[in-house]
Amino acid sequence: MFTRQSAPAIIEALSFMRVVAITGPRQSGKSTLARTLAGEEALYRTLDEPDLLSFARSDPVGFLDAGDRRLVIDEFQRAPQLVLPLKACVDRDARPGRFLITGSADLSALSSLQDALTGRLVRKVLLPLSQTELTGEPPCFLDAVLLGDLPQPARDARPLGEVVAAGGYPEPVALPANFRRQWFDAYAALTAQRDVADVLAIERPDRMTALVSQLALRTSETLNISDLSSTLQVARGTVDSYISALEQLYVVRRLQPWFRNELNRLAKTPKVHFLDAGLAAGLRRYQPGAVEQRTVFGPLLETFVFGELARLSTFHPDPPAIYHLRTLRGEEVDFILESHDRRIVAIEVKAGATLHYDWFKTMRMLRDATGPPFVQGIVLYTGKEVRRFDDRMIAAPVSCLWGS
Repeated sequence: MFTRQSAPAIIEALSFMRVVAITGPRQSGKSTLARTLAGEEALYRTLDEPDLLSFARSDPVGFLDAGDRRLVIDEFQRAPQLVLPLKACVDRDARPGRFLITGSADLSALSSLQDALTGRLVRKVLLPLSQTELTGEPPCFLDAVLLGDLPQPARDARPLGEVVAAGGYPEPVALPANFRRQWFDAYAALTAQRDVADVLAIERPDRMTALVSQLALRTSETLNISDLSSTLQVARGTVDSYISALEQLYVVRRLQPWFRNELNRLAKTPKVHFLDAGLAAGLRRYQPGAVEQRTVFGPLLETFVFGELARLSTFHPDPPAIYHLRTLRGEEVDFILESHDRRIVAIEVKAGATLHYDWFKTMRMLRDATGPPFVQGIVLYTGKEVRRFDDRMIAAPVSCLWGS
């Protein structure tokens, strides 16, 4: 079993909060982690079981009665009827750590939960395994780059294409490629046909299935709702609501554009990324090392880097915000990390192994426009050499994300 780097923060939260929620995509390891952290004396109930789901919906007060034992409720979002009785329960008995709940949907989107349990609940996000969790390295990338430093490349013999294609879901990461693709197909179908119903009422699940496939083809691209609407023959508003549902289920995320007053004429359209590059790769039938699929690898590698940054942020005590930058002239920076004190780090991702000076062009423009708050610009590429260019510019292997 992998050591999850969110575990210490969850254990700490159980010591002072009445309700602790672990949210994240289905099959990311939430149930396993919750069982492990709750302890052997805890009572475990999953709302994936029809009888327990019926019990929770028809008699929420009785369902929540666990005596003096800690109660773990898996897939909490499936029974919103539990929210108000849970509030009453923890208000009567304010001991910390009484309830540990999990959800394969973003529980912060349930307004009834947020309104009722404000001050009583803390939420921790558990995404699929990060490369630091897979390799056992400490997560030091974010701290290092915001201080103008950079971890050393990881000592990792795995081909980068295989790392990207495997993704981070605990079960398929160890499967052979053909079985992994079958797992991803089944996962996408289950999400579209069943899990979406927990957050959005849809009449045509087949359209959601088609949307997931189309988004896989567009991962790392600027989100074009009109194009998707035309392709799927679905109204723009419907496409937008479907994407929002997939965001709540941690399948995709809209990466918002970065802007500051120092720069004008910046585009304001978000990009879309899968939160797990392996899932996107499986849906695109990507085969690592296939020469004819070299153009597919670039977008998948960018999405992979986004997924790693998102994972590292979930267990960082004060994570930077993540954006992308695009000017109206088409100049881009794949990722902008901005700390709470407005320091910024620019990251560009390149699928090539040969360094090019012009890779830094837009980051130099950003450095010159923002001045001292610009900490550094980093090109993550597929080569093996760490090389410093001019002022605050560095190229480094992608594996620095999980280096030491």
